[in-house]
Formats: sequence, structure tokens, C-alpha cells
Amino acid sequence: MVTKAEEAISSFELDALKETANIGTGHATIALSALMNRKVNITIPNTTLVSVHEVGGKITSANEAVVGIYSKMRQGIAGNIVIILPTSCAYRLIDFINKKAEGEQKKDILNKEDIATLKKLGSLLYSAYLTALANFFEQNIVFQKPNIVSTFGDSIVDFILVQIGEQEKVLLISINFDVEGTDIKGDFVLLFTLTSLSPLLENLKKKMGMA
Repeated sequence: MVTKAEEAISSFELDALKETANIGTGHATIALSALMNRKVNITIPNTTLVSVHEVGGKITSANEAVVGIYSKMRQGIAGNIVIILPTSCAYRLIDFINKKAEGEQKKDILNKEDIATLKKLGSLLYSAYLTALANFFEQNIVFQKPNIVSTFGDSIVDFILVQIGEQEKVLLISINFDVEGTDIKGDFVLLFTLTSLSPLLENLKKKMGMA
């Protein structure tokens, strides 16, 4: 069934965006796998057009304590990008990256070293993903340095959506991932407004002789 949001974009454009999601996810997965020296399993990217009020129920459990690695694209395209990790998985991931025994230090809050590790992870994965996106659209895309948000699932969604505006339709790209041989799992989420995507899609159609 075609939603009202999907009527705002052609099937060709949506297919192009889905292909972009696949390419970007592949690059980000390779980067994470190299960092962890482990195989990373991912789901096929779920790429859908939704209204803003539908986003929350699609990306995280409202009552789950999570850590978000959040960034905003500030050049080339307007969008938001976030890695959402259950709090326990965030601590495991930090220990793994820093080569510490799991639970070596009892943690109630993220310390400066933890935050630095998560920011480094975010920058690595976002650079890999957005470089693929930029190459696909022949567009320079720049993102802000990641910020770390530790809260409950519904609050992190509110934090992201306040950056967008209530009236916007958004392209939601969500990918579930887990690191093989560990209990580390999370979600990789991107949100783009249709307004921001329009010039990129026009550029793509011109390249293919469709405009």
C-alpha cells in the first residue's frame, strides 16, 4: 500500500535512495568490522518514507535506556544520523574497542574516555557511510562532530525530531546490527527531509538523462 508520504516521491527516486542505503551500509559495516576485528551482521536497510510522528515507533523501544551517537549533516544535504545502542551494549562496545575486560570498571555514567571512544566510533562510521552517499550523488557532504546522548528511547527520538520540524516528511533509513561473538547490538538510523533530498534527486535524474 502506498502511503501519502510515498506519493511525494517517484518509484525511481525511492529505488535510487534504497540503493544508496545499501551502498552506504556496506561501507559502514566494513569500517566497523575492521575496528572490532569481528564479523558484523546487519539487516537489509529498511528504507521508508514516513511522516515525522511515525518515526518514534520505528527506531527504538520507548522505555529502553540507550546511548545515542548523534550527528547532523551541515553541508550538501540536511539530515540527521544516529547510532542507538542499549546502554549495556554501549559499555561492552567501549570496553571492546579499548581492549579492556568487559566490566573491568564499574560504570554508572559515561566518563570522558567513554565519550571520546563513542565519538571516534561515530565519526568513523558516519564518514564511511556519507562518503558513499556523496560519491553516489556527486555531492560534498559534511557532518558535524558527533554528540553523545544518554537517555531513554522516546527521549532520544524527541531530541532528533526537534531538529526537523513537525510538518516535514522524512526518509527513514534504519539498519539493525550485531557484532558476531559478542552481545553488542544496536541500530544505525538516518533521517533526511524530502526538501533536502530534492536537489540531489534532480542531479541524479540529470545524470541519467531523465530531466
